[in-house]
Amino acid sequence: MTRHDTLIFCREEAEKFSQSQLEILNDEINLNGNYQEWHNSLSDFRSYIQSKYIKFKIGRRSRNKNTFTNSGDIIDHHIISYLAPLDFKRKGWGGKILRPSEQVIMLADYLKQKNTRLIYIALPNKFNIYPEIICDDLALLNGRTICVPQYRKYIRELVISGIEVIDMLPVFIRHKEDFALFSKDHHISALGAKLTADTVSEYLCSTTKNITSDCKIEAEEQYIFLSDMNNTIETARVCFTLKNGKRVPFWNQHSDTSKIAIFGDCNLQSYTSIGGGISANLACNLNYPVYNYGRKLIFSEYECPVIKSDLERLSEFDIVIYNAFASASFVRSSRFSYRHPLRFKNWSQVNL
Repeated sequence: MTRHDTLIFCREEAEKFSQSQLEILNDEINLNGNYQEWHNSLSDFRSYIQSKYIKFKIGRRSRNKNTFTNSGDIIDHHIISYLAPLDFKRKGWGGKILRPSEQVIMLADYLKQKNTRLIYIALPNKFNIYPEIICDDLALLNGRTICVPQYRKYIRELVISGIEVIDMLPVFIRHKEDFALFSKDHHISALGAKLTADTVSEYLCSTTKNITSDCKIEAEEQYIFLSDMNNTIETARVCFTLKNGKRVPFWNQHSDTSKIAIFGDCNLQSYTSIGGGISANLACNLNYPVYNYGRKLIFSEYECPVIKSDLERLSEFDIVIYNAFASASFVRSSRFSYRHPLRFKNWSQVNL
């Protein structure tokens, strides 16, 4: 199998994209007020969310395992993240007290020292796009267009610091009426996965040279079970490749020659075993065997955490793509807390 050429970074194109993202974030501030004003204006909304969906007990926070809305949507553990304070910090890499953005910046700096480029795909949560699902009275939003200023502040800090961020919230908002972007659980839908992959592949093609392939990946629409929680049937774009002369659903770990790896949260791999999801669609769009490193979380010490050996393996690639909900830093941090958040717990024991 052909060893792929080193990928060349087109910095000027990346900077143009970053500037366009910053303009969108600044427009949000102009519409909603500075982040402190914006956050303060949503205090009644957060009180509503807490009283309706979250119960606190001494020493810990509890929530019914499956809480359903009137529309049949499942309220998941990410609901706690709506209560996050604007100035949230937590012990991260090396035991340092970090803002969520600093955790990502330190990862990017570590990989940069290894000549590896980090790209962060920031996915919105379902209720960021469709707040009416969880809130019966949208007047509680006080005219604000987005109900999570803490997430938007986090993304803006990353963009300003020079991190390559692909912010999917504006993209999802533009397409929210076109098709269902999420499953009934908290995962993005097959169509949401394709939309994400289309956006990322367009960015990669404009900012990267030498993405050439020695494989052929095809795709077709299929009507299959996709959700991993409630057996939802969805129409999916399923990707296929040839293996031993047979046409099989594409799985991103077939190749050890790729210069691009992707890892992240449950949205990444929910569909990849059957040739769908973000990573398979991305590989199909590029016609390039993007390596799926699997479910690894940088904002978790307990569940699939990134450890030192993972960082060493990822640093062997030219490009590493990290895919996660923007809420991930806030929800993972509040999992066992009585007050939000429990600041003395760690995100990671890894010392970069």
